[in-house]
Amino acid sequence: MSCRNSKFSHLRKPHKKMTNNDTIIQSLSAIISRITGVQLGEKQKHMVESRLTKRMLDLNLSTFDEYFRYFKANEHVETQGLISLLTTHHTYFFREFSQIQYVCETMLPELIPIIRARPDRTLRVWSAASSYGQEVYSLAMALHFHLKQLAPDLKFHVHGTDVDAKSVQVGINGVYARKELNAAPAQYCADFWMRGTGAISNYVKAKNSIKSFVSFDTVNLQDQTQLAKQGMFDIIFCRNVFIYFTPEQIRTITHQLLKHVHPHGGLFIGISESLHGLNVDAHSIGPSIYRAGTRPSTRTQGVSASTKPEKEAKSPFPSPTLASEKPLRVLCVDDSPTVIAILKKVFSAGSGFELVGTAVHGKDAIDKVKVLKPDVMTLDIHMPEMDGVSYLKSQFNKEHCPVVMISSVSRENQDLAIEALNAGASDYIEKPSLNQLSERIEEIRTKVRCAYQTKASPPVITSADHDFKRKMVINEPNKKTRVCLFQLSDRKKVLASIKETSKLDPPTLLIIGSDSNLDATHKLFQAELGHQLKTLSQGNETLEAGVVYLASIKTASLIISQRTTVPHSISFLVYSALTEPEQKLIKDSRKGQQLLVTESDAESSLAKIADDVFPTTSFIALSQEFFANDPSAGITAKTPKAA
Repeated sequence: MSCRNSKFSHLRKPHKKMTNNDTIIQSLSAIISRITGVQLGEKQKHMVESRLTKRMLDLNLSTFDEYFRYFKANEHVETQGLISLLTTHHTYFFREFSQIQYVCETMLPELIPIIRARPDRTLRVWSAASSYGQEVYSLAMALHFHLKQLAPDLKFHVHGTDVDAKSVQVGINGVYARKELNAAPAQYCADFWMRGTGAISNYVKAKNSIKSFVSFDTVNLQDQTQLAKQGMFDIIFCRNVFIYFTPEQIRTITHQLLKHVHPHGGLFIGISESLHGLNVDAHSIGPSIYRAGTRPSTRTQGVSASTKPEKEAKSPFPSPTLASEKPLRVLCVDDSPTVIAILKKVFSAGSGFELVGTAVHGKDAIDKVKVLKPDVMTLDIHMPEMDGVSYLKSQFNKEHCPVVMISSVSRENQDLAIEALNAGASDYIEKPSLNQLSERIEEIRTKVRCAYQTKASPPVITSADHDFKRKMVINEPNKKTRVCLFQLSDRKKVLASIKETSKLDPPTLLIIGSDSNLDATHKLFQAELGHQLKTLSQGNETLEAGVVYLASIKTASLIISQRTTVPHSISFLVYSALTEPEQKLIKDSRKGQQLLVTESDAESSLAKIADDVFPTTSFIALSQEFFANDPSAGITAKTPKAA
């Protein structure tokens, strides 16, 4: 029955008429899909449209029609640009570390006698979708470390290819943001990276010592002629790329790739990917790792026998592990209940770890280490009773378990972070704000596992750490102010913070709600502070560096108002829930200033506009870094240049 005249015709979904923009997007998507095989259909339309819009802005073009005419006039060059623009590049150093771990711990011992029998004695690895090159350098760093221990007489080479020529050039250049390399295990980075100079002084650059092990080329996985030129490899990585292909394309590409893997080698695909049900002549030997042909009747020692497709973990922080792996026993030392709660999820059952205990400071950790005997420890720097650096200096020795620092202190801080590494810490993780800590799950797990695996080797400070280290020097402290907002119940926390400041710090302004509490509050603080303490009542007083001041909200508002009318840096430290006048003071003065909120107030409206949410024990170090990094102040500390 026709719906046209039926009573149900109003239920029909109206047909969405295609616009000229839709037609252009479809045409361009089809061109890129035909060349690369990457599927750019209706699901990817929004992504394609947004990236094309950005490209149009770069070209100063207003409409899709204008861009399409530009594309036709510059088709050869612009096609390569679109390949770079529309093929997704989400990658980072040591991504899906469990597979690199499998190569180094399980496959290398099996491959060494085979490679040793070859004339060239060279292990060959191919990263077949290398993107910007992080995977290539990650494999090279890990292989260098482990082959040096297992078979120093052997050589290796990692070849990276990608369909996008611009991405390949990034790999050849070997220049990455400093933060990217910070996420890589320190033991593997060693002496391979240096600080850039000139325009790339805030970046790291690969040294020739690591570049000599790698090569890059532009290769389209859809082009069988290009694939045929690649030769034979012991290991091929083609990870997190099949999600953009059709099943038929995956089957064809896999068939071609397996032709280039030696029988003793393996093809690695992404942890979230599987060849199950695709009729590929291959069998699984590990987490998303395959060999050509059907499974041999006899089990190979050290290789998983499971033939079932890998299942994606249901944990909020999935991290597949090897079946034969024993969980690593971890002790977490941090005074923040929120951080501890998150670390419990990081090291939850099924993740390859077991959280055997927690401690709130260094003194507490001393007893816990003796009783629990953990495999690895995570350690904060700022804690009451005994901080992390003091713990390492007094307790760390050859018999101590490996220690990974997880701290809010910048890794470049010479007096704290570098000092912790000098005192024996295996690695360092810059703790993000509490509501973003989950973004660092893989980095935490990778560094903790790597610290345990390399425990026989002495802790290292990488060459990049040496190049970037600096003292946090605050210039012109009188042009800066630290403002603490608190309740009397927070007195001990505030006093602990103030005791971390020095005479070289900016003035510290303590704000109490009303004038009637000033005298009583002054007596409480004066009795315990070694600093000079002054009470303000006029609102026009001059504040001096290294001095602590006490004022009501009314007086403080006048002072802060004066200080925000001229170039001035203010760090607001909020120790507890605020009154409405206090919140208004911050919001009125917020622009360009720092706002730190304690974790106990993490759900407040103020926390939504804060720079970070941290335990109060981190407040002073974070405000010192803010003042030292202030562009109006500059940094006078010596920062070594790359060699």
